[in-house]
Amino acid sequence: MGLTLAAVAAAGTVGYRLVVTGELTLDTGVGRTLRPLGPLTATIAAPRDTVFDVIAASVSLAGGPFGLRGATSLAPPRSWPSSADAG
Repeated sequence: MGLTLAAVAAAGTVGYRLVVTGELTLDTGVGRTLRPLGPLTATIAAPRDTVFDVIAASVSLAGGPFGLRGATSLAPPRSWPSSADAG
């Protein structure tokens, strides 16, 4: 009986240390939303030119992440498909 109690205590101590130090993560599934891979779409109730200008201003002012500066570009709004093109 003493050996079993000691083994349980040791396992509990090791388990506690692993959780506290972050070496063992316990996924309870609480606090997250899982989404399937793929593009996210949103409907924006604004003229295309306005949406393009807002996005272009944020890209040009912020410059984006350091590693992507100069690598990002926006196509002119005329090349965007219209809602009438969606089938």
